[in-house]
Amino acid sequence: MKLLSSILFFMISESYLLADEPNGVTESGLPLFILVVLIVACLILIFMLIQTRTKVKEIDLRNLLLTEELEEHGEISIALVEMQEKMKVFYEQSIFGLIIIKDDLLHFSNKIALDIFEYSEADVEDWTSDNVLNLVYEDDREEIEHYLKASGPGHQGVTSNYSYRLVSKNKTLKWVEQCSRVINYQGGEAVLVVCIDMTELKQVEEQVSIFKRFAESAGQGLVNMDPMGNPIFVNHFFCSTILAASPQDILVKNITDFYPPKLKDKLLTQIIPAALRDGQWMGELPLLTTTGKMVLTMQTFFKISDAYGKPQHVAVVISDISDRKLVEEELMFTKNYIKNVFHSLESMLISVNSDLTITQWNDAAVSFCGVKAEDAISANVFEKVPFLKKYKQELEHVIRTRDKLELFKQRLVLGGHEFAYLNISCYPLADDYMDGIVIRVDDVTEMEKNDDQLRQIQKMETVNQLAGGMAHDFNNALCGVKSSISLIELLIQQDDVDLGKVTESLHFADAAANQAFDMMGEVLDVSQKSTLTLHPVDLNSAIKHVGIICKKTFDPSIKFKMCSYDDAAMVDADPAKLENAILNVCRNAQNAMVGMREKGEQIGGELVISIEILLADKHFCSVHPEANEGYYWILRITDTGVGLDNKILSKIFDPFFSTNKSGKGAGLGLSMVYNIIQQHKGFIDIYSEVGVGSTFNIFLPELTGGSSFDILDEEKEEEELHGAGSILVVDDEPIIRLTAKSILEECGYDVLLAESGPAALEILNEENATVDLVLLDMAMPVMSGKGTFAEILKLKSKPKVLMASGFKQDERLNEVFDLGANGFIQKPYSLADLAKKVKAILNESSEENLIV
Repeated sequence: MKLLSSILFFMISESYLLADEPNGVTESGLPLFILVVLIVACLILIFMLIQTRTKVKEIDLRNLLLTEELEEHGEISIALVEMQEKMKVFYEQSIFGLIIIKDDLLHFSNKIALDIFEYSEADVEDWTSDNVLNLVYEDDREEIEHYLKASGPGHQGVTSNYSYRLVSKNKTLKWVEQCSRVINYQGGEAVLVVCIDMTELKQVEEQVSIFKRFAESAGQGLVNMDPMGNPIFVNHFFCSTILAASPQDILVKNITDFYPPKLKDKLLTQIIPAALRDGQWMGELPLLTTTGKMVLTMQTFFKISDAYGKPQHVAVVISDISDRKLVEEELMFTKNYIKNVFHSLESMLISVNSDLTITQWNDAAVSFCGVKAEDAISANVFEKVPFLKKYKQELEHVIRTRDKLELFKQRLVLGGHEFAYLNISCYPLADDYMDGIVIRVDDVTEMEKNDDQLRQIQKMETVNQLAGGMAHDFNNALCGVKSSISLIELLIQQDDVDLGKVTESLHFADAAANQAFDMMGEVLDVSQKSTLTLHPVDLNSAIKHVGIICKKTFDPSIKFKMCSYDDAAMVDADPAKLENAILNVCRNAQNAMVGMREKGEQIGGELVISIEILLADKHFCSVHPEANEGYYWILRITDTGVGLDNKILSKIFDPFFSTNKSGKGAGLGLSMVYNIIQQHKGFIDIYSEVGVGSTFNIFLPELTGGSSFDILDEEKEEEELHGAGSILVVDDEPIIRLTAKSILEECGYDVLLAESGPAALEILNEENATVDLVLLDMAMPVMSGKGTFAEILKLKSKPKVLMASGFKQDERLNEVFDLGANGFIQKPYSLADLAKKVKAILNESSEENLIV
């Protein structure tokens, strides 16, 4: 090109030079300029042709090279397209979810990731990393937050793996296993996250974990093994059964190593094949422990199949039944023993269900009714035992209320002149599944006949004993009558008849006759052949009448004190019988103060009759089972006689028992008193102490509406009785201690107990002892109430003291009060009496209210 430019420049220059010549015409006749131009043009054309040819060759060469290059690039493009298609398939059909986060924006997420999140492409189009983070379960969010940022501390040039819980769009909780790595993406750093849904795997893992925990907590041995007896899994219970240290010691052996040698072949050739074939095999098999001891077990083999139903493994459930065998043998022995007892009893025993259908029938029932057990069981009891029809209502009542029923000496007519006496007892039989009763029937005909004979003999003995006592008493009465009549005869024979002496003798004769009449009444009362005529009676009038008789007839050495009630004390009673009972107790008191004194001992004493009202609550009734809850009048008859010991007290109400040292007297007085009070639906409580005296407490039910005794409102009364503080109860009688404890705790007090004076002092001497009041029994062995109180006064912390005794007329009480005792309560006491007294003392009430 440079050469061509030079030639062209030269030719143009020459043309301009020629043009300066005249006419500018060449010899050929053409203008020189034109000729030069044509030559130049030809040269240029030739040159261009040459250049073009060269260019064409260059272009052809370049085209060839380009073609080869294009062909090579085409193969690469196809490979890239194919790779892109493959990657797209991987992205969309992979089990892994893929997401790319760059600059806190979600740039890419494949279908699997969207399926895990349960969102669509449109839903996540504008998502940031925070949107992805918000899918993570709240408790796991903080842990993985830094993995979603390229600059997070979780990325140190390595791939990070972690798992977490995710809450999908549909509020489904899923477990996700995930890894992330920082990559170069579109010219910058981004976080590539690969995740997979592990929810099902986690559930399987949890089920496996539950199975393992179940297998380990089960009270049975569990073994999983292949058909050749090679164990795959054993639990620790199986290890403990065969005394193996751990499952690893078993898994390295064949299961047959833990069976007796004779069973090894049977296990592999019969038992395991039977389980694989039939699905299950069960039986008793012995196991050998690692020490060589044999353990009897119950084993159940199960077939375990794979997903296609092909037998794969055998599972064994093993139960140690060695102890159960012993228990079964003991139960069988006990069952046979009870069965033998049941059938060997002479009593007829029948058990029935709530429909009165017979469920058990013993041999005695077979003998008595002539019905075999197989014919009686499942039949109605009245069909097989007709005489029980008479008691149908009673039997149904027992089933309904579960109360025991006892019927004694029920007369059963057998036919003609023959009859039998039966004792029928019904006991409730109740469990969680069946209600019923057990009927016991005893034939006491022979016993009754023997009792009749014995009673006849006893009657003769009684007549002999009664005759002796009655002879003495009647002789005294007849002697009085006869002596009075003889004196009257002598007086009327005199010229100057002394009418005063005659009248006095007549009175003596009349009194002696009345005494004989009373003795006959006592005999009738004891035999219970006399009847009561009940009327409303005021006890104030009754003790007044008795007091008049006692003052006129008792020894002058006895002082009387009558304490009537302020209002009418009404009971439903036979006036004559009731006064006779009170009089007999007073006569017994006179005997204790006069007739029972030792020779040379001063006779006499004090007799006190008083009336009180008492509410028999549940605490009182627990100590006195004869009582029913409600109000009772108490007739207290207290003497200061010689007192009675427990041996005498146990016999004091027996007929013909007498405390008279001379042995004179019929001994019917207190027995008659007991019968009379019982007929009046009352009862008697006696408190006696040798050398001090006795108190007879006669309890009679209050006649409803008969007294003006005000019943406190329950809420008001509860408020009045409730208190606070610590109380020590000291009494040698356990039942008294426990009853007092129950009463005081119900009223809100803290209660300590002591059975004697020394025990009480030991409690009071403790450093941390805080006792506000001591309820102290007056009469106790080892150390008396007085002695205990004297020791209490020596203590630094002096608690208040409430004395308790069965009677007030104890001189020692006055001594205790002189020493500073805070109050007195007489036994027996009710909840209200004790609670009021305790609260009054703790509130420092006046002594007038405390000593009652």
